Amino acid sequence: MPQEERPELRASDADRHATLVRLQDAMAQGRITLTEFEERTRDATGAVTLGQLAAVTADLPGPGAAVAGADRLELGGTFGSVSRKGHWRVPRELVLRTRLGSVELDLTEAEIPHELVVVDVDIIAGSVEMRLPDGAAAGFSQLEVMFGSTEDHRRSTGTGPLFEFRGRIIAGSVELRGPRRSLFAR
Repeated sequence: MPQEERPELRASDADRHATLVRLQDAMAQGRITLTEFEERTRDATGAVTLGQLAAVTADLPGPGAAVAGADRLELGGTFGSVSRKGHWRVPRELVLRTRLGSVELDLTEAEIPHELVVVDVDIIAGSVEMRLPDGAAAGFSQLEVMFGSTEDHRRSTGTGPLFEFRGRIIAGSVELRGPRRSLFAR
């Protein structure tokens, strides 16, 4: 009898992780809200059986489902730098790939229509610096770092939008900063 037909089987850490990834994808696609994502994440991390995990994603398409109309932006290069600032629309998914180069993104004046922005990084001996708007949240739980670093220099964070970093950094860095402050601001 296949596991799907045995909801009483105990769930593994890998089963819970796969469910969490599926929930992040559903939020990135706009299928669930940030509040639903938080509730379902809590349920998934506390799930003991496969049946309890299945209930968390019962109303979502299967893993790897196509994202109709999803927007994505790829930036990066080799031995160079890329930057974007001012007013621009942030897509649901940012793909940042750099080899011996840098990516600088200022999102403080950007339009961010999504509650979750997936930031897929592939950095080798390079750097990414992002300026996030006040109130933005960031997650690094799916980011693999080898001989590199992630640093969040912001004074405060909030509850959204959430920037979820995924991928890998090898001998490179990701730095998060808040909006630039005027010397004369109180």
